[in-house]
Amino acid sequence: MFLAKGENISEQGFTLFIYNRWGEVLFESHDMLQGWRGTIEDSNEKVKEGVYIWVIEYCDITDAKYKLEGHVAILK
Repeated sequence: MFLAKGENISEQGFTLFIYNRWGEVLFESHDMLQGWRGTIEDSNEKVKEGVYIWVIEYCDITDAKYKLEGHVAILK
């Protein structure tokens, strides 16, 4: 099932994680409208140049669970 623009996603079942290369969570959000700004959570410290892993876990309105993964490169 492909969901476009957040359609049919349950707001209670959404989580975005950003991990560093050691698997530490740098950012976590349960708000579909809040993106990652390249900083470490709870601080304004910008992350170093490198590759970071993102994981989105969500449920649709029928409570089916999905997981998307990818990476983002930070260049300065």
